[in-house]
Amino acid sequence: MMLRSRYMRPAARSCLLAAALLLGSAAGAVSHANEREYDSRIGVFIECLSIRNDALDPGTPVTIIRFNSEEEPIVSGDTHDRRFSGKIVAKTESAEHCLPEIEERKLRDDADEFTLYVVAPVTAGGLDSIEIGIGIVGIAPNDTKPIDLDGNGAVDTFAEFSSLGSLIYDVWSGAPFWGEPLWTGYYVFGHGPEGEDADCNCQSDEAIGPSQPPAPPSDSAP
Repeated sequence: MMLRSRYMRPAARSCLLAAALLLGSAAGAVSHANEREYDSRIGVFIECLSIRNDALDPGTPVTIIRFNSEEEPIVSGDTHDRRFSGKIVAKTESAEHCLPEIEERKLRDDADEFTLYVVAPVTAGGLDSIEIGIGIVGIAPNDTKPIDLDGNGAVDTFAEFSSLGSLIYDVWSGAPFWGEPLWTGYYVFGHGPEGEDADCNCQSDEAIGPSQPPAPPSDSAP
């Protein structure tokens, strides 16, 4: 699967992560004691699911939030047209099934922490439109409720950022950029996108993202 078009986004896009981290720091950090639980439930999906969990059984449901090249990089957990259902088939180390993930392993010092799984669509062809996405284990295919992984009553937000040498994925509890994300994952491709400036200072007039933190929900404090 070709992901090259993702690496050629404007330089300002690659700086959004740094801006988001600054905004989150200003808003104040939130501690999540169950960080390991999220690591075992959430991973990156390209052709297979790469996740810090080596104990997923065949048939385990997987919900994938799609991030294709021309789509918005921030997705609400109640957006159904970016949400797809699959199920675990088996563990794999096969480049035939998971070439992007196998190649990525050569570039990561923490590769041995991740297990690769073949994922089958619930309906035939149901995953064919996905270039890359965030995979969430344990949400049943017929569960269409807004995603709220920490059960705080706020719909979670899913985000993608392009950085030098990697794509970065966050899951936020409620509105993005406030506190710390519930989960962060990466897809490493090992080189800076063509045309991007490695010394980007994130001050471009073309920068994507808010210049100030978005207003938090009315019933919560920043």
